[in-house]
Formats: sequence, C-alpha cells, structure tokens
Amino acid sequence: MNRLNDLHFGKDVRKISFKYTTSRWGQCHTGRREIDISTRLLFAPFAVLEYVIIHELAHLVHANHSKRFWALVKKADPYYKSKEQWLSLNGDKLKI
Repeated sequence: MNRLNDLHFGKDVRKISFKYTTSRWGQCHTGRREIDISTRLLFAPFAVLEYVIIHELAHLVHANHSKRFWALVKKADPYYKSKEQWLSLNGDKLKI
C-alpha cells in the first residue's frame, strides 16, 4: 500500500487494517486517514487487490465517486474497469 500511495497519491495514511467483510471490499475513513481492506481480497489476483487499494487511497483525495475521483483512479490504474469486472464475476467465490 505504501508503494502505491507514494507512487500515485502521497497522502498521509495513519492506519491500514485488514478485516473480514462481506459487504464491501474496502473502506476509507477520510477524517481519521484510515483504510480497511477486506481479507477476502487475499484470495483475489494481486492486481485486483492493488485496484481496491488504489480505489481507497483515491478517497483520501476525493471522498466521493465523482468524475474527478474516477479520473484519479484511472490515472493510477488505467485498467481498473477489468478489475471491477473480475470482482463482479468472481467476488462471491472469495470466502474464508
């Protein structure tokens, strides 16, 4: 995560947690500068995990899903849509 943050965002992240979740892949707590990542992603391809990390880091810049947010995600990961598609097709199989 630090590598991706340093490369694309350069934001202060105070805490990164992995939690078992079933309703979301990641969550950014912008006020606290904390990010949660689902442990289920440990069973996904590494590129998909990286996409979710990029998605959550981008929320430290734009705390929404605006066009500017998606432009920032696309700049960091031009192929993010294929990772979202992979999660849509395979995410329900990622279980512990």
